[in-house]
Amino acid sequence: MRAPFDGIVVLKDAEVGEVVSPNAQGGSNARGAVCTMVDRASLEVQANVPENTLKSVAVGAPADVFLDAFPDDRYTGTVDRIWPTADRQKATVEVRVKLDRLDDRLRPEMGVRVVFRSADAPPPTTTEAAASPRILVPSEAIVEVDGVSGAFVVDRDVVRFTTVQLGETKGGRVSIEAGLRATQRIVLAPPTSLKDGDRVRLAQQ
Repeated sequence: MRAPFDGIVVLKDAEVGEVVSPNAQGGSNARGAVCTMVDRASLEVQANVPENTLKSVAVGAPADVFLDAFPDDRYTGTVDRIWPTADRQKATVEVRVKLDRLDDRLRPEMGVRVVFRSADAPPPTTTEAAASPRILVPSEAIVEVDGVSGAFVVDRDVVRFTTVQLGETKGGRVSIEAGLRATQRIVLAPPTSLKDGDRVRLAQQ
């Protein structure tokens, strides 16, 4: 038995004595495959980009990838494909990023953070990446005003609408790439009637 490509076996789908058939249907005792293989040379990053930030992503534009397992190391890449359809339930569009280099630390299904850059933007240095902590806020704190995404920042007893650059959304939280500082207070789930300059009062804990 020969595989159609060179790769590494990551999962054994069938045991000794089981029937394997490529035409296995639901309810059948036959397995559809002997094993699952991965071609490490074809690894790429899959990112689900919120629709309201898709305008900042372009095919051929550079991207920086940070593994959750190694957040201080930056992998450079290029936007290779933007899916022609969106996920209606998640309000996201799938984007594929091709990495410039592959190493043994990369594994399928690993968690990553992707920062999309414009073609003329300089890449961040290692020092800048380490000095910029990742800011995560609840997704419901992000609103859109006049087509611009942002959050209402509390300044004493007044709220100020602040434009933000959004990153990946995961687990009900969105990564803020620019626009907010870790020490700022923001309004959680602001009502549609809230506007820049409105006075607010902090809820008692």
